[in-house]
Amino acid sequence: MKALEIVTALKAEGITLVLDNDNIKVRAIKSKITDEHRAMILAHKADLLTFLGSNPCPDDYNCGSSAPSTAECTVFKEYKLPNGETLKLTKEEFDRVVDIFRLLYKQSQRVGQSNDVA
Repeated sequence: MKALEIVTALKAEGITLVLDNDNIKVRAIKSKITDEHRAMILAHKADLLTFLGSNPCPDDYNCGSSAPSTAECTVFKEYKLPNGETLKLTKEEFDRVVDIFRLLYKQSQRVGQSNDVA
């Protein structure tokens, strides 16, 4: 398993790994961290240290260790939907959704105005 896959899988479970003076710090609610998580982190500690040390991305970014700058990272934001599901979008995807809703809103306003006049 690659370090990026481990970091991504843990992040999906609400567990974040960060590098702190050549040590891996785990940020999560204690009840979320299982013995399997600890074993996986220990088994891949060297790879994780390398990945976290060479990964220039902040916590809410997801990129490979080969990305030379944050400009090449992909930002993911999570949005909670009313039904309890989580929607995970990149900034580009979110901006596209906003543009579509603005267009639909403008069209509905025009349709509403023409119906009111008639």
